[in-house]
Amino acid sequence: MALKPVTSRVSQATAAAVEVKRGLIDTLKPPPAKAPAPSAFSAAQGPDTRPRAPWSGRAQVLASRALEAAKGTTGDAAIRKAVEALATDPSIAGASLSVSVAALHGGPVIAARGASDDLNPASNSKLATASFAMAVLGADHRFETPFQLDGAGRLCVVGNFDPSLTPARLLDAARALKASGVHTLAGVTLDNSALEGTRTPAHFAEAGDADWEFLAPPEALSVDKNLVWLEVTPGEREGEAGRIRVDQGAFEIRDGVTTLPGGSEFHLRVDEQDVHGTLVRNAKGQAIIDVTGDIASSYTKGKALKMKSPDPVASFADKLLAALQQAGIEVKGPVLSGKAPADARTVFTSRSAPLAELLKASIAESNAFDHEMYALAAARAQRGSPTISLEQATAELGTFLHREVGLESFRFDNASGIGNANRLSSDDVLKILRKDAQDPRFRPIFDGLARPGQPGSTLGTRMLGTPAEGSLRAKTGTLGRIVALSGVVGFDGPRPLGFSVLLNGLEKGAPGRETGRAFVDAMGIVLATLNA
Repeated sequence: MALKPVTSRVSQATAAAVEVKRGLIDTLKPPPAKAPAPSAFSAAQGPDTRPRAPWSGRAQVLASRALEAAKGTTGDAAIRKAVEALATDPSIAGASLSVSVAALHGGPVIAARGASDDLNPASNSKLATASFAMAVLGADHRFETPFQLDGAGRLCVVGNFDPSLTPARLLDAARALKASGVHTLAGVTLDNSALEGTRTPAHFAEAGDADWEFLAPPEALSVDKNLVWLEVTPGEREGEAGRIRVDQGAFEIRDGVTTLPGGSEFHLRVDEQDVHGTLVRNAKGQAIIDVTGDIASSYTKGKALKMKSPDPVASFADKLLAALQQAGIEVKGPVLSGKAPADARTVFTSRSAPLAELLKASIAESNAFDHEMYALAAARAQRGSPTISLEQATAELGTFLHREVGLESFRFDNASGIGNANRLSSDDVLKILRKDAQDPRFRPIFDGLARPGQPGSTLGTRMLGTPAEGSLRAKTGTLGRIVALSGVVGFDGPRPLGFSVLLNGLEKGAPGRETGRAFVDAMGIVLATLNA
């Protein structure tokens, strides 16, 4: 494979490298990644003043109605009555519903409605991907990124789909190189050859030109999850340009932010410059990021923004060169993209935390990038191949779901559930949960499920102060007119219940999403109440 220049880097000095078009551009360190912590609220602390999801009241009303309908019955009969009452609630009239409830460790289905109907599961797809990754790679798997030296004195960094590389780990690698006696490098080669073909998962393009962080593309080598972090603060006076801090020097940042009077409502936007998906680059080869809008002069704490990197290879090159410079290693030649020579010597290997630990945060935060990377790594290992494509990865995931989980009618086009990609029934999701529950090695998947009141998770403000808090753990899903919730109530109790609720075809926009979330939260409250 011929080496190709990485042209988006201006120089090794990150702050000085950024092209300033207006205002003040400075460097910024992104916040460290953290796994969501369990809910810390206790009644002993006094009144519960935690912020609640806007639909919380509606969810509790729906749950109360369903529980009222189940009065006079007990056990599984009460669960069936309550689920049926919810399933026929007028609030979801016109939507497609698939619901399954059963004991997690086996036995007949307790309650169901449209249980075999294939619907779009949105981010509940990640349950399948996590199971696939755990089955193939194992809970103790650590992603390895070798740092090698070739015969010409170039550093070769070889990508193996580690979703957790950070600038701090790059600096550790650079310092290890320096400690081994490396003081100068003839250049750098970034080896992303493990990923073949397109870098855009199927259906991601349905978002159009959107640069949302959850659309960050996978790559064999990545750092900071292929994101760009920015922070905007106001100028000193009304009418002045805003000031922008950015975490890297790989791109030209164009400041189109205006300072408004103190107390003003304001809006900010970040966007890569492209024409029908093809990046616009400046004369130095850099992609261009526009930061536009306005900010109130009183908002001195600054507004944090993030977006997918327009050019992940350039982002990696930028942060690697910054780490090498900080470690005192001089890079004399260019950064190139290509395959590391077979005789390159490994000097240092950067290893991630165990997969079990990574999954806990990925599932709770519903991180799409992580799950695309997990699928690629697992599929590559399953095939025993040096390379893998996104299409091959989803094919291997589908084979796993059919052969190992027993799914028949389903569709998987990507590993994260973004877009109109996948189809599962609630019975399918329940089978995945039951399969995972059979093997104690899969416990980290259940540990990673979001919980009501858990700071930083997708359920952090939902079902608070109800029986679901402390009992329910689940994977959320929200996408357009789709809402989903699948997981377990009473996981550590005598009879944990597995459940899956998939809703498609809700009213468009925020009203439909709130209706769907109120419904699935009510289901969680009902199941936690009746399984207590």
